[in-house]
Amino acid sequence: MNISKPALKTACLLVALGLIGTPAYAGEEDDAPVFYSRLFAQAYGGGFGLVSDSPFNPDNSLGLPEDLAAFDVRADFGVEWKSLDVLFKPRYTGRRSKIQTPTLEDSPSFHQTNTDLFVNEWHLRAGLGEGKVFLSYGRENLQWGPSFLKSTSNPFNERNGQNNPLVEQPGLDYGRIIWVPSAHWSASLIANTDEGQLNIEEDEFVESYAVKVDYSSEGRYASLIPSVKDDENDTFTLGYYGGYAANDALSVYLEGNTSDAEKTSATLLGLSYTSIESDILSVEYLYQDGGCTVEPYEDCQLASADGSTPRFSLIELSRQNYLLLQGTKFWNYRETQLTLRLIHNIDDQSSRFIAYGEHDLDDHFVLFGLGNITTGDQDTEFGALATFSVLAGFSYTF
Repeated sequence: MNISKPALKTACLLVALGLIGTPAYAGEEDDAPVFYSRLFAQAYGGGFGLVSDSPFNPDNSLGLPEDLAAFDVRADFGVEWKSLDVLFKPRYTGRRSKIQTPTLEDSPSFHQTNTDLFVNEWHLRAGLGEGKVFLSYGRENLQWGPSFLKSTSNPFNERNGQNNPLVEQPGLDYGRIIWVPSAHWSASLIANTDEGQLNIEEDEFVESYAVKVDYSSEGRYASLIPSVKDDENDTFTLGYYGGYAANDALSVYLEGNTSDAEKTSATLLGLSYTSIESDILSVEYLYQDGGCTVEPYEDCQLASADGSTPRFSLIELSRQNYLLLQGTKFWNYRETQLTLRLIHNIDDQSSRFIAYGEHDLDDHFVLFGLGNITTGDQDTEFGALATFSVLAGFSYTF
């Protein structure tokens, strides 16, 4: 199966106005514009137990913090008028952290303050053909797929933010044409034209183009996502995911990709059980045949410019085999929730345990906490940088 890059690019570049969105409210009159706004603020702080003699971070050359105080403000503004939709999401982030750098004799410990004001998402969208066709362009956090570990079917950004719900995922720039011929089928032409807020070097970004075909019916769903990168090899990748609900409690799902880049592939199998109280237990297994298998783990990482020292690349889940166990418990009609997650690296036997909990004090005010514990020595994936982290804070929605 193959799709030419010119065909994908020509179709996707016809996109004129912002990303697909769901109306926040329905207007009482067709000609009256409907405005939407939301303001969210959160503050949290905590500490990190850094590995002092890590070969990937000697003398804390990465500048990782020992403690952190954070404050975020997220505003959402939107307006809908007839078939037009405009969305604008400006963000403010503030961070103050303490950093230890033993190699700096004059200042082995210092505090660093960073603030940023940016737009994480925005879009312009127009609906055509009695709501069956949408043209859009903008910046969006485009997520799909059932997996908790990573979205292996997403050719634009595999990270889904599940490990740290306190941090918003970055928006990338997309143009899209969406066709919804029926309640069961939809198709999208997608052009990723800029890295947006994704934290990569500018010269590392490559434009890519995809077709996404979705099918859903009662108790089952499936999607195919063929894509091509605008690189020297016109790298083609076929992403896919699907799921089936055996009954109201038990469901199985699959997500993965296969790429002609070095003939690599990734496959994730998942099983989820939901109790009558709505508590959820999930198990996932991920296999990546392109994952690193060499020992020691240090050799999996990128070399420094002069080739003398390893540099930790911060690539998540870079080995071949992973197992996830996750449970979510709710109390008082979801007023309080606790999620426990274990990610085990089968190849080097290191693990990461994550606990996240939150409690709604009222309709606006939420208390939350996030903790991480890792196992494995300093030459394993999860034991390479930190042994633990603890963060706690509150949020308020206006």
